[in-house]
Amino acid sequence: MGVAYALWAEGLSLRDQGDAAAADVLDRALTFSEMLGFPIFAELSLAKTRLAVGDGDAGAASALVTLLGEWCARPLGAAGRPFAALAEAEVALLNDDIERARTAAEAALSGAVALGDQILAVTALEFVAHLAAVTRRHLEAARLYAAASAERGRLRTPVPPADRARLDADLATLEEAMGTDALAVAGTEGDAMTIDAAAGYAKRGRGSRRRSATGWSSLTPTEIEVVHLVSQGLRNAEVAAQLFMTVATVKTHLGHVFAKLDVANRAELTAVAHSRT
Repeated sequence: MGVAYALWAEGLSLRDQGDAAAADVLDRALTFSEMLGFPIFAELSLAKTRLAVGDGDAGAASALVTLLGEWCARPLGAAGRPFAALAEAEVALLNDDIERARTAAEAALSGAVALGDQILAVTALEFVAHLAAVTRRHLEAARLYAAASAERGRLRTPVPPADRARLDADLATLEEAMGTDALAVAGTEGDAMTIDAAAGYAKRGRGSRRRSATGWSSLTPTEIEVVHLVSQGLRNAEVAAQLFMTVATVKTHLGHVFAKLDVANRAELTAVAHSRT
């Protein structure tokens, strides 16, 4: 058990030095964990899932989610279910399925809170905040990130190095979209939330803003990125190069966006996009 924990800690510490090195150590930790039938298996599988997500390997990540789900169905596996849910959320976001990602992330958050797993709860809360940021629910994202930061302060646990880049990018986006003063106010509101209150706030926000078939809230994160680039005046080929996709895929996304937003051309789309900032 001690060796499994030590290898797990070493693997996590290596994540910012290269996925290959981290994966090798985590594989060794998994071997010990499976031999013991110890619940750390869930934590290890989540760590490996996030490595696969970072590589953009949806197949490997999905396989790990399936493995986690099977393990959590066994007796004494309930403690691993929030880990499995958070892993599912990571994979869903990789596959651009924002609704599934949010459902799974909220299940992870509520499950972690119910179990009293404070570290997993704050990690899940940060993921829910990230989903709010990528779908441009700026106020919600700012409050949830502030609540997570306050909880990390109480727990005296820093943001893992491998997650820091995403957090910093989101906070920079929020400051640009909201302005320094509004972001500070939202931060103060989030600071006052306990982890339970933040989880409740996230759930209420979802209830009032389920993805519809039309309108801005119906856009996927990829569609929002396409809109953002088009509104800057980029042509389809330039958008494709920026997002590492084909021109045909860009055209498909634009077709969906035009239908969802009920706009007829790029000029109308740009006007809608600018009204959102």
